[in-house]
Amino acid sequence: MQGEFSKSKNVAPRTSAWLKGIAAVLALGLGLAAQVACAEQAYPVVRFYNERTGTHFYTIDGTERDKVLNLYPWFDYEGVQFYAYKTQVSGSQPVYRFFNTRTGTHFYTIVTAEKDFVIQNYPVFAYEGPVYYAMPAAMTGSEDLYRFYNTRTGAHFYTTSVSERDHVQITWPWFTYEGVAYQVFADPAPGGGGGGLAATTTTIVSSANPAMVGSSVTFMASVTGTALTGSVSFTDNGAAIATCTGIALAVSGSAGTAACTTSGLAAGSHTIVASYSGDAANAVSSNSVVEAINGGGGAGATTTALASSANPAQVGSSVTFTATVTGSSPTGTVGFTDAGVSIGCAAVALAGNAATCSTSALAPPT
Repeated sequence: MQGEFSKSKNVAPRTSAWLKGIAAVLALGLGLAAQVACAEQAYPVVRFYNERTGTHFYTIDGTERDKVLNLYPWFDYEGVQFYAYKTQVSGSQPVYRFFNTRTGTHFYTIVTAEKDFVIQNYPVFAYEGPVYYAMPAAMTGSEDLYRFYNTRTGAHFYTTSVSERDHVQITWPWFTYEGVAYQVFADPAPGGGGGGLAATTTTIVSSANPAMVGSSVTFMASVTGTALTGSVSFTDNGAAIATCTGIALAVSGSAGTAACTTSGLAAGSHTIVASYSGDAANAVSSNSVVEAINGGGGAGATTTALASSANPAQVGSSVTFTATVTGSSPTGTVGFTDAGVSIGCAAVALAGNAATCSTSALAPPT
């Protein structure tokens, strides 16, 4: 994935007609090979929504996924969309990726002739090479990946969801439907054969729910699987939690744990998601917990301690009272009273987290 994004007018390849023609030839010529059930493991391809460009980004690379989560907060993580191969297997073909240097969007194609056409005719598209491998024709266990062309932005959109495809066609007429781009998988064991990734289960619990604003909360993710490795990343309402991305699992037996501690949650409701990255033998998985942070509209709880400079003291002598307030970076004032009556220190501003009041007017008890 490449650099910062601009909003200049897009330049994009328009290849829908020949895409359909080439796809038909591929389906005819490679259909037999594609029907052979493949026992090779497939890996998750995740999807992000770019709030700045209104486009989507897809990656099979866990390191790239974590980089986007850490560095690009305007990318909304939408989770696993489908499964594909990281290396070429029998019957598969590379999916090529381009980066549009004018708009910061990406274009994907499985068609070699289309890739070559873009390289030769659209210099604003930086070729990033094969990013994963997919099937050009249907096979047992595969599903269609639908492709659209946005005539307003020149970007492309891809989805395996029939309901999402139909929604786009009904709702956004400026999206031109280009048909099936290629075949992907809905699970990590295409063809139903052995050699697929083992299923995993992720759970997440909170150390304090509800909790107060400014208090420290630890979220503990537990993952079960087979000879687990990998990591867990935590998000808060879709945004990565600082220092909680790519936390390596601490494994014991068939289970692993990863913890995320934060004191930066604002008052309100937070959907905390723990996402396990998967590894060479285990599939990705995730789970969530809804964390409630209380604080009276954002005000955290405080405690106040009071100390005297002299206790007991003589009548007429000067006594200094120091109030110390603990909380989340407290500001404001402190009022000092004697039996409910102000002693001349009605609103002393906090200096740091302390306020003082000195008086020599205290009368002896009666």
